[in-house]
Amino acid sequence: MIKELPNFRNYSIPWRGHPALHEEVARFATEDDRILGVVIRDRVDNDFGYVLIAHVDLVGRGDREPDYETSASGYRTITLEVSRPTQAIATEQRHAAMLRLQQDPRPRGTGPRP
Repeated sequence: MIKELPNFRNYSIPWRGHPALHEEVARFATEDDRILGVVIRDRVDNDFGYVLIAHVDLVGRGDREPDYETSASGYRTITLEVSRPTQAIATEQRHAAMLRLQQDPRPRGTGPRP
């Protein structure tokens, strides 16, 4: 099950990027809080996207993806999708991606873990 959250304050996740360029419009988490998702609106061209982050105990530290840092709270970026024409499309795709990640926590392209 995926729940909507009012904010991410309880997760100690630093926000990256410039607030003049994009804004968080909706936040979500799995029941166990190991996968978090946020729908964002690009203020420049007014389209939408989403970001999924997952706890390292679910997906590993990501040694093969050095651009995706792990936060002090133990979460790392798994997926970043942009240029969705509506918030509804971004939200629907984010939901499907979170469900897929729950079923198979290996990020795309990482292959089997030892």
